[in-house]
Amino acid sequence: MLTTFSKVLLTSVAIFTAHVSPSEAVQKENAAFTIPLTRSIDGLYAFDISINDSTTIPVILDTAASMSAVRKSTFSQLKLERHVANRMVHGLIGSELSDTVVMEALSAGPLNFAGHVLILDNSDSIADPSVQGLIGTDFLMSATEDQRYLMINFLDSELSLGNRLSHFDFDNNIDQLRWSKLTNFGDNMRLLTVPVKVSGVRATAILDTGINFTVINTTLAKKLEKRGRTLKTATFSDVNGEETTMHHVNLGKVKTSNLTWNPSRALIFDAPALEHINLTQSPSILIGLNLLNDMAIIVDRKTEKMAFVTKYWLEQDANDCTGSRIKCVGVMSSTYKTPGGAN
Repeated sequence: MLTTFSKVLLTSVAIFTAHVSPSEAVQKENAAFTIPLTRSIDGLYAFDISINDSTTIPVILDTAASMSAVRKSTFSQLKLERHVANRMVHGLIGSELSDTVVMEALSAGPLNFAGHVLILDNSDSIADPSVQGLIGTDFLMSATEDQRYLMINFLDSELSLGNRLSHFDFDNNIDQLRWSKLTNFGDNMRLLTVPVKVSGVRATAILDTGINFTVINTTLAKKLEKRGRTLKTATFSDVNGEETTMHHVNLGKVKTSNLTWNPSRALIFDAPALEHINLTQSPSILIGLNLLNDMAIIVDRKTEKMAFVTKYWLEQDANDCTGSRIKCVGVMSSTYKTPGGAN
């Protein structure tokens, strides 16, 4: 899916300032198991994983990747057996054949995965030489019999897992979570999706933590143009410094059932990944980290549902909810807004 490589347009994975060993992940009694995330200077997130209980590598957290991946150089160093079956990988701006390798064990804290992992042959897949791979939903959604809930807290740079929602210090606000069913696009391809309205146009949004900008397809762009939105062109530079002229548009408001984004603009093009899952003919939008940085996403891995948790909830002082719940009500309301756009 929007996985692995071909996400090189407009952004690069810069050098991470720190990496946290899986052994540094912690779990307090009756609390969620927490794995710290590190940040790149262009805003992407990473954490360390253990491969076959012998090697630790830093990887990017990519919620729009249906398969995890490792660099070709990492694969060579591990001396693993290359699988003969190639996989066609459909990315943001291209499609390529990729070899796979069978991993006996990928792990980070309580998260464990065994199975096929892609080998990244494209040198532009990950611009940062210190980052050795990408972790997708195959890893994040594996072994769901334990640690039912997964929370990606972008505001506090943490990846947390717990068996109960109460492990996440939600107090009296649990009943305000509004859940959306994840979409299974076949072949166990589960992505974080949510129905949205973009300036009044109904669309499918895919949450993509592998990019730091917003993308819409041409179907949505044409509908927005009919509603008075002006499509413009501008020149952008990719990670190699090569300039590309692309269309973009000011989106206006992007609304879910309980929050509103105000992105400044979005790029317009039909990603091969969207074509692969038959979303090019219906209005679609990729929500990047530029709209997610000040909130959290919580995923019920057992029932395959997700919900947003806003910064107002995450930063809420405990005293605000004592004595009366009036101040607690509305922290997930539709008045929540966050700025951002394709830069």
